[in-house]
Amino acid sequence: MAAIIGIALLSGCGGDDPPGWAEACATASARIDALPQSGSRTRLGLIAGATAVNLRDLAATLRDRPSGGDAAAAANLRNGVAATAVGFDDLAASIRGIGTGGRARVERDVAAAYDRIDVAARDLGLPECAAEALGSTRFTRLQERATSQKLEESPASVAAHACARIRQAYGITSVPVDAAAASTQLRRSRDVLSEIIRDVQGRTDRVSVRLRSAARFGVATLTAADRRVATSAKPGLVALLAIKATTVRLRGAYAASGVRCPALAAAEIPSLTP
Repeated sequence: MAAIIGIALLSGCGGDDPPGWAEACATASARIDALPQSGSRTRLGLIAGATAVNLRDLAATLRDRPSGGDAAAAANLRNGVAATAVGFDDLAASIRGIGTGGRARVERDVAAAYDRIDVAARDLGLPECAAEALGSTRFTRLQERATSQKLEESPASVAAHACARIRQAYGITSVPVDAAAASTQLRRSRDVLSEIIRDVQGRTDRVSVRLRSAARFGVATLTAADRRVATSAKPGLVALLAIKATTVRLRGAYAASGVRCPALAAAEIPSLTP
């Protein structure tokens, strides 16, 4: 575990073109390869987070070094590495059950970032900085292992993860004052529910079935509300009513399953004041 958490700063020098980039990428690659690739759900989250730290360190190192002749390719490599670090952070949050949803977006963004990295590494003549060397396969494997473990979790644990997501990013924090604000809150909440649906996909236990049904109702309700807010004279009211209807269904799913989710308490539903 100490190897996961104790990550040193990158260093390097040399006469590469760009100067020192090959050594920096090789160092980061070695540190990423040294991290475990399996373990408990908690351990997988730590591995993803540690990979993100290494990639952030690499991005900072490349940012501080001259780029040589191909400035555009160098910029694409720097930006791609920074984007993959964000992706691993998002993956770590999702594994730990505190993500804000949007896993499909994270997968898409990370894949695009690694594509940019490969093109830039080729243009710069730096195989040490290619996507495979910088964790592209690791991202896929961690994601697959975290997903497969979900079916092994107890129903109560699955419900607890879902409640953590609800507490972090679902609902109305304040009454939206315009259509843009209402749409933002609706979409954020819909992302959370979509993430819950993916987490319980394939599970047949009573808790998961009820959660999946309530979350699907919520996605449909919030999607319909999002379409209406743009033309409504009271977009805040539209958003609040949709959240209220969805919250009632989610609360019912938790109550029927015998699992508590304090984030869905009646006192936390905002007043329906436009």
